[in-house]
Amino acid sequence: MGNKVEFDQIERVSTQPVFTKRERVLIHLKKFWWMYLLGLVCIIVLVVPLIIFVGLPNIAQSKLNSAKFGIDSITLSNMRE
Repeated sequence: MGNKVEFDQIERVSTQPVFTKRERVLIHLKKFWWMYLLGLVCIIVLVVPLIIFVGLPNIAQSKLNSAKFGIDSITLSNMRE
């Protein structure tokens, strides 16, 4: 019992660096930039045709409906009996 060896157990704990909110956002954006780009392209592909094919004709039609046209004269030509 005289040769008793004692061991102290030392545990090495690596501490994770503490990121600020801005750093976490930047890490997230670096990781998932392609998803945001794909979402932006999808939104543009949906919004632009809707504006062209729905919005502009509705605006033009409302302008025509509210316009006042004055007829000065009518000319009839090539009348068939």
